[in-house]
Amino acid sequence: MFDLKTKMVDYTMTTCAGKKKLQGRIASGFVVSSCDQKRQFKLPDLIECSSIPRNKKQIVTREVVEAHPHLRRLKNAIPAFRPDVDIALLLGADCPNLFYVNDQVKGPPGAPIAQLLPLGWTVTGPVCINKMHPPSSLDSNQAQVLKGGRPTLVRSCLSHISVYCQAITPEYSSIFKVSERDEATALSKDEQRFSDIMNAQVSRSAEVES
Repeated sequence: MFDLKTKMVDYTMTTCAGKKKLQGRIASGFVVSSCDQKRQFKLPDLIECSSIPRNKKQIVTREVVEAHPHLRRLKNAIPAFRPDVDIALLLGADCPNLFYVNDQVKGPPGAPIAQLLPLGWTVTGPVCINKMHPPSSLDSNQAQVLKGGRPTLVRSCLSHISVYCQAITPEYSSIFKVSERDEATALSKDEQRFSDIMNAQVSRSAEVES
């Protein structure tokens, strides 16, 4: 897109899904500006990556902003949506000056929040009217989910073994369940094996009266 003349370099990209080795070019001297061209900011070195998110369905439109009463006054501050424009730049934590919040508009609990950043207004949160139109696909940076529902970046162990008491439904019991037989003396493996042999092969004959 920018006809870069720099050489290709190898690098590793770390995300919630893990590490991935990539190859791309590094460019410097780029400047980003607001839509009204009134504010410009120099960017740090850029790294070429073909895996940045390009989901345009998450871009807030003027129609969505107008549908929320507490955001209606910002309708004209939101640029018109242009489906012909591609997503080509991902700004991250190495540009902290671009994420300074100059103003903020809040609504009722659960409503989207509008923030005025150096490049303009942005809206964060659920922006669908009445939370309708569930998507047919889901974008998530969450790699794993524990049994209790808590997200984690640690991979699940495929060799995980759970131990439960016999004859009891697994989800309601564990090996540490307390019972009235906890203090009873148990047989060792050898004792149990001897007991099984005796019960299977040894029998007591009937007594004969003299």
